[in-house]
Amino acid sequence: MAWNLQERWFEDSRLGCGMYNVFDLIGKTFITQKLTEHSLLYANSHSEKYLDDAFEQLKAVRQEGTHISTAALNAIMSGSAERGDIDRTVALMEEYSRNDVKPNADTFSFALEALGKHLYRRTVHKPNQRLMVSVLEKADSLLTRMEEMGIAPTHNIVREYVELLCQTGDVKTATDVVLENLDKGLVNSKAIYCVAMANAKRMDFEIARKLAVSGSEPLPFLIENIDKEERKHKRQIEQ
Repeated sequence: MAWNLQERWFEDSRLGCGMYNVFDLIGKTFITQKLTEHSLLYANSHSEKYLDDAFEQLKAVRQEGTHISTAALNAIMSGSAERGDIDRTVALMEEYSRNDVKPNADTFSFALEALGKHLYRRTVHKPNQRLMVSVLEKADSLLTRMEEMGIAPTHNIVREYVELLCQTGDVKTATDVVLENLDKGLVNSKAIYCVAMANAKRMDFEIARKLAVSGSEPLPFLIENIDKEERKHKRQIEQ
């Protein structure tokens, strides 16, 4: 089912059929995995026109009284996340309750991803402390809402959150989050790499190495990068 659905979506997307397929096909299936939702929307997620069309289609479907599935809303959320579009992300979060649709863990993962990409694109060249505080507050609000709804965190949520924390310079909290969730199986190699390197860049090499060997699989490339960072630091001291 998933393979046929994706195959038909990509075929139709090349013909410019727009968001119709997302609502017509996803809304009638039980496919809700984040990977599937991302793959369905990947071809058009970079387009502003795509998101405009998606919101117009969402409005039309709502006015018709047609049921909108969590997966369909998550699909649009994926496009907003890819662009780091906070305004659309906030608007979409309201659509779940407006349409009596319950968000799931992927919903919150996409929302956190949107916050992280928004922050990165606006601070990559110049730090903005005010924006960092604002984005972290939004992230904490999302996590609180998720907890209140009884939605358990996933490794995607943990990764997006710790990446966001590292972007804002709160490496200690990111480290604590990783260490607290390791035994729960909620920390993947991307999260470990992000937080370990953030510690290395702060010259906390002991913590960085501890994280590098904490996962279920060895990460030799990470240890190599930590070693490079330490050698770089020593050269700077010698100069």
